[in-house]
Formats: sequence, C-alpha cells, structure tokens
Amino acid sequence: MDKPYPALIQRLIYYSKLPSHLNHLQYVSNAHLSRINRQMELIAMATMSSKNVRKPNTNSWPETIFVSLKIAGQHKDGFNEWMQRKEAEIALDVAAFISNGHKVSISWDVQNACFIVAATCKEDSNVNLNHCMTSRSSEWWEALCMNVYKNNVVCNMGSWATEQDTTNWG
Repeated sequence: MDKPYPALIQRLIYYSKLPSHLNHLQYVSNAHLSRINRQMELIAMATMSSKNVRKPNTNSWPETIFVSLKIAGQHKDGFNEWMQRKEAEIALDVAAFISNGHKVSISWDVQNACFIVAATCKEDSNVNLNHCMTSRSSEWWEALCMNVYKNNVVCNMGSWATEQDTTNWG
C-alpha cells in the first residue's frame, strides 16, 4: 500500500540515487554539489515556518561551535540498521531535520576523496544554536544521513555538545 509522497521527498530520494558527476580532474563537480545544496535549500524554504528563520545579526557573525561527534561502537551497527529502513522514511527524517532549523551544506574534500556534510543549527530555541556537526562518507547521502542519525539517535534530539567541542577547525 504505497501512497504518494510529497514532491520534495520524491525529489530528495531522486537526488540520493543520482550518480556523482565528476569534473575533468575526476573530482565531484561544483555544479553537481550546487544542485544538491540547492535541494537542501528548497526543503528548508518549503518546510521551515517563518518563525524559525533567523534574522541576520548586522553587527557581527555569531561564533560557530564545531562539534566532534563520531559514530562508534553500538551506534555503528545501529546506523547500518537505521539505513535499512524504507527510503521514504529516511528521506522524511532528513526533511524533518532540515525543517527543524538545521542548515545543511555538502562539499567535496579533495584530500580525503569524500563528501563532507555540515549541519549548523540556526533555530533560536534549540540548545544546538550555532553548533556545527559534520560527517564524512564516500556518498553525500550517507554522510547526510549520519548527521540525522547523530541528532535523532545518538543525541536523542538533544544537545550535540561534547567535551571535544572546539571553535577552531582544522
């Protein structure tokens, strides 16, 4: 009994299966990354209520706190099980994550030949405001799902803060 899913969810599933386009150097092309990032923006614009949209601070940029949160031990097996669910359920979790005020950005790491997905919380009422969590994988969809899994399961929709937090990146 399959029911139709909203167009944004169907589009998200479509892009999750799309093979990566490579440039002349055999790296993931910027055009491909732009298309994927644009889909994340469209989901955010379509699903976030206007109360969730932060007004930019004209005085200065807020300090971003980078969070080091790794999937290990029991959570590693749990993530593999979590990814075995129906693709529509996973896509709905991703859309909910984005609609709850998480700005998602996908980039290609040339040195490590992998995708990096950064999720920064921009929801004023969220304990993770201005916290940035990253995940890496050879597939952008898997890296994005890792961030959602970390938020929903590892942190139980709570604080991402760990003793490894740092404002210096690199």
